[in-house]
Amino acid sequence: LTCSTVASFRYEYELMRTLVPISPLFDRDPTRWVNVVIHMRLGSGSRSPPERAYLPLVLTLYDLVGATGRRCRFSVVTEGARGTLPFFDSVAAERGNTFVVHYDTNRYAMWHSLWMADVVVSGFSTYSLLAGVLSPHPKAVIAGLDLITGGYMGK
Repeated sequence: LTCSTVASFRYEYELMRTLVPISPLFDRDPTRWVNVVIHMRLGSGSRSPPERAYLPLVLTLYDLVGATGRRCRFSVVTEGARGTLPFFDSVAAERGNTFVVHYDTNRYAMWHSLWMADVVVSGFSTYSLLAGVLSPHPKAVIAGLDLITGGYMGK
């Protein structure tokens, strides 16, 4: 992709959202929240890291964002059926409205939420990685490999 094609893609996508509005799965108030969207691929052939691999990242972001006076809100999006991510379900029960798991998410709502997020965490998926890299909104894109190696390959 060239810069002009990325710019035209961004323009076309934003134009489509004015014609066919889609709401993200979270409250987009940047004065109160830093929205982190974690995309978990499930099913056969999925190479997503296990849920527990995300815990250090989640706790670190809660602390870093909390130090700025804002709150961190996590939205986990997946095509999987309810209950297929029991560890995330337990974190969601503990954290309340700052950690929400969205099961069997509509693909358009999922893409738009990834597009509008402040931080995108992509679990070995070009779908979520492209949404994060092409969008002008995220401040950071963290790829699935980074969770395993501890490295950072971001925007």
